[in-house]
Amino acid sequence: DHCWSLGLILQAIPYARIIYCRRNPMDCCLRNFIRWYSSGNSHSNDLADTALYFKTYREIMEFWVERFGNRIFRLRYEEMVRNPGETARTLFDFCGLDGDPDAVVADFTTDDIGHWRNYEPYLTPLRDALHRPVPAAITEGWSSAERRGGKECRSRWSPQL
Repeated sequence: DHCWSLGLILQAIPYARIIYCRRNPMDCCLRNFIRWYSSGNSHSNDLADTALYFKTYREIMEFWVERFGNRIFRLRYEEMVRNPGETARTLFDFCGLDGDPDAVVADFTTDDIGHWRNYEPYLTPLRDALHRPVPAAITEGWSSAERRGGKECRSRWSPQL
């Protein structure tokens, strides 16, 4: 995942822009849980681990937003799906891109928004895990990460840098 290297990327490439897409936690975690990955992403095999990974990812991204906020665009998945044209124009502006954002072809569907509600009776472990804090053992190195380009910002699932 790119989030573990964002500090390095943003320090090494001064004009880099990051698009941080956020999604409803229940929808995002359920989608990752039901999707089969051929390798990696072992956290997605368990609802509680999926929630912990989601929360860890969101916390590390908020860490980077605090430090590089003007270079990280927070995009709401639900907004992008509902208003792809307006979203494309906003992203073009943020990235400083020329061209016609209306020419971007978006094949989005709103069918996945709130999809988790179809499985609500089975998602108690996910909901409970999303309400628990991320363990301090995972987040304790983040305060010094800016000086080291994010190398210490790892969870048990991140690749070794």
